Amino acid sequence: MSGFLIALLSLSLSGSLLGVFLLILRPLARNLVPKAFFYYAWLAVLLRLLLPVGYGISLSPASRPAPETGTQQAVIFDWPVQAAETAPSPGAGTAEPAPAAAEPEPAPALSLAAVGFFLWLAGAAAFLLWHTAAYASFSRRVRRSLLPPPSEEQALFRSWTAGKRIGFAYSDRISTPMLLGLLRPVVVLPQRGPALKPGELKVVLRHELIHYKRGDILYKWLVVLTTAVHWFNPLVHGMGRQIALDCELSCDEAVLSSLPPEKRKGYGDVLLALSAQRGLPAPVTATTLCEEKRQLKARIRGIAHYRRPARAALCLTLVLGLLLACCACGKLDLQGEASASSTPNDSGQASPSASPTPDDSGQAPPSASPTAAGPEETASHEALSEEAPEASGYGDVLLGSAPLLWYSGDGSSQPVSLLVPEVVALFSPGDPYAQASEFTVLDLDGDGQQEVVVRIIAAAGDMGGFLILRQQAGGVCGFPASSLTLMDLKEDGSFTYSSSAGTEDGVAFIRFGDAGYTLDKVVCCQGEHYEYDTFLMGGEPISQEEYLAALSSQNQKPDAVWYVLSEEMVRRFF
Repeated sequence: MSGFLIALLSLSLSGSLLGVFLLILRPLARNLVPKAFFYYAWLAVLLRLLLPVGYGISLSPASRPAPETGTQQAVIFDWPVQAAETAPSPGAGTAEPAPAAAEPEPAPALSLAAVGFFLWLAGAAAFLLWHTAAYASFSRRVRRSLLPPPSEEQALFRSWTAGKRIGFAYSDRISTPMLLGLLRPVVVLPQRGPALKPGELKVVLRHELIHYKRGDILYKWLVVLTTAVHWFNPLVHGMGRQIALDCELSCDEAVLSSLPPEKRKGYGDVLLALSAQRGLPAPVTATTLCEEKRQLKARIRGIAHYRRPARAALCLTLVLGLLLACCACGKLDLQGEASASSTPNDSGQASPSASPTPDDSGQAPPSASPTAAGPEETASHEALSEEAPEASGYGDVLLGSAPLLWYSGDGSSQPVSLLVPEVVALFSPGDPYAQASEFTVLDLDGDGQQEVVVRIIAAAGDMGGFLILRQQAGGVCGFPASSLTLMDLKEDGSFTYSSSAGTEDGVAFIRFGDAGYTLDKVVCCQGEHYEYDTFLMGGEPISQEEYLAALSSQNQKPDAVWYVLSEEMVRRFF
């Protein structure tokens, strides 16, 4: 959820900046380009606010070289930072179990990100419900009051709309002409007020039919949807009002282009005569000839200064459109990506820019183990480097102030010294929102030494995998495991695992060695495409009933307790 909120804020900020750019450009090019340019230019802003695509413009350092061996560096701003001067605690080479008397309580059920998400969802739903209910109520009242127009007016209207599914009627519930309805559109004229002369009726109908042909009702609903998504952003609400004005200005321009010069003043008189005596309810989505008197000044000025666009104006429109499109393709990243750049360390080994990540099973190609039955069972690594990172505790590594010795899991390269945020980026390459969300402390292999398992999540809370930390060779080593490996982790270190190809499921423990770890299987079932026909316990065949009983016993074990990865929580453990 935190990834979703960060993406939402990124879109809101990107769209707001693009909207401000358009608002600044508008008075500068007001009389140089057609009014329709600004009306449709707002579409680029709306799409920028809704679509999380485009090239990224990061507001934090986008990349950082891998740290040198034995050094400590601060990490990107969204990670808990510990001062570089913190010295490793005595006995850091051996794991210290969390004291039983000061065991932290489990993390709260609802995180701050979850609260923020539900607040946003409630606001968006309330905004949409308000608009939908107000529109439905207003539309029902107007449609119930519709009266057919005179036959000659109906004939004129049908001569312009032959074959189109749009109605024409009068109503005493409105005070200005309008186009109402998305699925069943109808042009509605006020029954009360001054009678329209034939020439005035033509320009009024032409105005509303231009709204219909351009799909302005659908455009307005897109504005409502965008405002609902970004209801917390006051600038987006202001953009909606500006779009409504540009909609009418561009429609006026289209009407004026079909009128001879001597009749354009008469069109302005019609606007003044038919301006609404009372406005529509605020959330009603419809197009009107002139609902707000405060728009009249801008529209009358536009009629008085109307000029047919010259060729230079069309060229300028094209240039501005291309510029706006380029700006709309950019989006702001509120969280910088930690990339693993290829930088040599003190031992002369380079940190690969695209270090291999765990496969679907979470394991590397198998080593020559007599119990290995497939690529899901073993994580084979190169022998531990003699130049391991300077000894430091789990706390320093989790807080990002000390490096770990990272084994990528392919067995083809020497381990490299990386910070935890850089390791997290390797689990979800190209995802700026990947993060380490929770951790648990337990003895995975029953040797009396505690390990730390870190849960990695990607954007929208999707599982990215697990990072296993173990005190080894005078420092902290890190090993990868996919989300299919350490499923349903229990307090005793056992877990269920699954093959990504659907060939094996089971229960196992981890067994560490000098070159990595293997899966010590308790029970497993094997087959093809999730259709299992072989059941094993300790390598010996068993019945399906015995296998299911073993799974039931595994499910009864107490689950491992996960804690939010924060500086406060880490300090309480280490």
